[in-house]
Amino acid sequence: MHVLWSGPARLAGANHLWHQRSRYAASCLTRLALLAAQQVVCISQFSADTMPAFMRRSAIVAPNPFVVAAADRARARAAMLAACAAPPNAVVVGFVANLTLQKRPAQFIAAAQWLALALPGPVVFPLLGADRDGLEPELRQQAAMLKIGERVKFLGFKDPIEPWLAGCDLLLVPAVEDAFGRTLVEAMAVGTPVVATNSGGHPEIVVDGHTGLLVPTDDPAAMATAALRVLQGSGLAARLTETARAIVVPRYSLVSHVAAMTSIYQEITTSHES
Repeated sequence: MHVLWSGPARLAGANHLWHQRSRYAASCLTRLALLAAQQVVCISQFSADTMPAFMRRSAIVAPNPFVVAAADRARARAAMLAACAAPPNAVVVGFVANLTLQKRPAQFIAAAQWLALALPGPVVFPLLGADRDGLEPELRQQAAMLKIGERVKFLGFKDPIEPWLAGCDLLLVPAVEDAFGRTLVEAMAVGTPVVATNSGGHPEIVVDGHTGLLVPTDDPAAMATAALRVLQGSGLAARLTETARAIVVPRYSLVSHVAAMTSIYQEITTSHES
């Protein structure tokens, strides 16, 4: 979109505000198009750091806004247990992302095996997301080989996702180099604790030990160990979710986002007119 419209914007004398909502993909065309932009707005500092140096220094970070309704966690849990055909006392450890290599669903299943062995009672591992990379058959095979096939549930894409997040006792996010990681914010907002990889924009959202736990990438044992801390720690889950909700709801509110973007519009319009 930016490549197509940067030239017409320049010819028309219009301001061009570049939104970078993922890791920057370098090419001659995108670099030329960037030269026409008055300002770059990035979804995270991680995203900004991937920009070319001549734009990185002036890039502004403005995360996504979120409007998350209060969730009835008891009702959400009952719906999740029914979807997973799980008993009322089951622990629900979820994965919410499209099934792609970058989101690392195989790492989630590997961590699930550790948890299945460590937790004394029933536990289920729902995966919610569209199979974008055709990974489901091999993921099912992996789960079967690890002897947790009956516990791993492929529930597909769900919208809205908030009630399903609220139905989880814990969300695991093993993805690498996510520019932002919106499910982290959505989970925190509905009171579900999170364990995520220390990668991409995740550490900008999760304050390790305060609003969630961060672990190394591609280390299912570390992810499972952190998950056990949350699930079995005395009051840890409650402390994490209480702190997380208090921080993310105002930080990622629609009001905050509109104020930030309005300020950017005013600045580039004023500088253009002068």
